[in-house]
Amino acid sequence: MSVRHALVGLICSSLLVAVLTAVLVAVVPQMDLGAVTVIYLVPIMISATWLGTVPALASAVGAVLCLAYFYPPSDSLYVANRDHVINLVVFTATALLTSYLASVLREQAAISARREAETARLYAFSRKLAIARDAREIYRAIEEHLSSIVRRRVILFGTAHDIREHASACSDGEIPPRVQEEACAILASRNSLARMTVADAGRGAIWFLRCVSTTTSDFGVVAVDVGKSSPAVLGDLVKEIEAALYDAAQTLEQLDVGRAIHEAQVRAETDMLREALIGSVSHDLRTPLSAILCATTVLSTVPAVSKDERTRTLVQIIQDEAERHNEDIQDLLDATRISTRGVRPQLEWTDPTDILNSALERFNRRHRCERTIVELPPDLPLIYVDSSLIEQALFQIVDNAAKYSPPDSKIQIRLHSDSESMSATIRDEGIGLTETEGRQILDRFFRGERAAASSSGSGLGLWIANAFVSAHGGRIETSSPGAGCGTTVSIRLPLTHQEAVPQLEEVADA
Repeated sequence: MSVRHALVGLICSSLLVAVLTAVLVAVVPQMDLGAVTVIYLVPIMISATWLGTVPALASAVGAVLCLAYFYPPSDSLYVANRDHVINLVVFTATALLTSYLASVLREQAAISARREAETARLYAFSRKLAIARDAREIYRAIEEHLSSIVRRRVILFGTAHDIREHASACSDGEIPPRVQEEACAILASRNSLARMTVADAGRGAIWFLRCVSTTTSDFGVVAVDVGKSSPAVLGDLVKEIEAALYDAAQTLEQLDVGRAIHEAQVRAETDMLREALIGSVSHDLRTPLSAILCATTVLSTVPAVSKDERTRTLVQIIQDEAERHNEDIQDLLDATRISTRGVRPQLEWTDPTDILNSALERFNRRHRCERTIVELPPDLPLIYVDSSLIEQALFQIVDNAAKYSPPDSKIQIRLHSDSESMSATIRDEGIGLTETEGRQILDRFFRGERAAASSSGSGLGLWIANAFVSAHGGRIETSSPGAGCGTTVSIRLPLTHQEAVPQLEEVADA
């Protein structure tokens, strides 16, 4: 407790006693000593509860002096009456006991608050770990957790690649090169006991580096910005940081975060290998398919083939199957492109009717039947989109509707717009969606058991369509009354006004 705080407490406790005495003397100057004694316990307990031990003792002494002076009136502060001596003992004991109990309660409240804050941090940390999709997100969650514990700027380097990423992201030299070099050295040595302080010559700040855990280097190397500190203060700060990191490491080990990081790294490597394999195989398969499609196109124009119905049918079957496999390969290539490079729409003003007609023309070539019922209002506005991507999304949804519907059923397609968005609604009479399927239908590679039993597929169509629509700031919504009751899929794209075109072009170029 500071001297200033102590003086404030003494003044406040003295004022409490003085105000109470003035009120008592003014209201009932001839009150019995026993009744007055009980009233003086009020300021003593208030001082003990809120101001501390010393102000409470000051209140006790002040109360006895006031009693000696006014009850009975003696015009002297001399404490000679046996009752006043007893009051001094009782007041002092009350002040000490009450202040002790109040301090214990405050300490327990502080401990409870710290535990509550720690529990909240752990809960937030565990939630971030639960939704982390890869090792990078796990490391980011650990970094934020350590920052909340240490209460200083913390940078966590899980790998040497993380160090390069942090350095490239900080164009203003926020992370000193020496810190990067030493972090790389600790990571390379895999020495979990390594620790050091590094001075930043530019800002004059000091960084403390060590592995998060002293038992394993799987959690990475942490760099803490200690700031400008003297050697004595630096030693205390390092001890405090060491204790905080020790507790954090214990938590990470209890949560088995090391295993989660390892599994995330394995998943990331698996995904990379799968994407590379899909890309390679897709290109290798597309070359012979292109040759088959060219050959069947030429064969279909040969008079001998076109006149022979059996031969013409066989050529048509080959061409249809080749086109179907070509579409499947295109889905794989689109999935690889979305996963590795993302989607960069080439935006232009387009009539939504033209996009729908192109998608339906492609659909009709594939299914060779008229199953669609189209509703087009006459006053549809132009939309600022990548027409090829939106056409692909529409085709995927309509093709999906046909794939999981009876052959003689109809597919209803309706375009409509309001002041903020353009929507395309596709409604089929197919197998519908259960509640679980409705939540997962847009996930990558998802195929429900009923869908897998009724038709073949990769589970990529709606995921690709959703990626293409999301790249335009839109969304896909699905609904169904239930299994066997058909499905409604809606594409909703935001309308762009003319004055917003330059900004959209900048986003597209970026």
